[in-house]
Amino acid sequence: MKVNRVEVFDIHCPDRPAWTPVFVRIHTDEGISGVGEAGLAYDLGHSAAASMIKEMAEAFLIGHDPFQTELLWSRMLRESFWGLGGGPVVYA
Repeated sequence: MKVNRVEVFDIHCPDRPAWTPVFVRIHTDEGISGVGEAGLAYDLGHSAAASMIKEMAEAFLIGHDPFQTELLWSRMLRESFWGLGGGPVVYA
């Protein structure tokens, strides 16, 4: 099983403008998907976080086994500017 697609949802709630969560759905080539939330993405900066998460997830996850979570997390942390430097993507 390999990751073959990443979707990022930057949610806008007109009744609660400061509540702007970012959700991520990871798809596999076997039709299985999983959903997560970038919990830091409230108030200002959520759109930037959504864009960075999508770019990193596509670069580091597509083509890889989704069950190798420690390996994938380690690569995202160590092989990206935003990883060791901190920032929104680390908390996603």
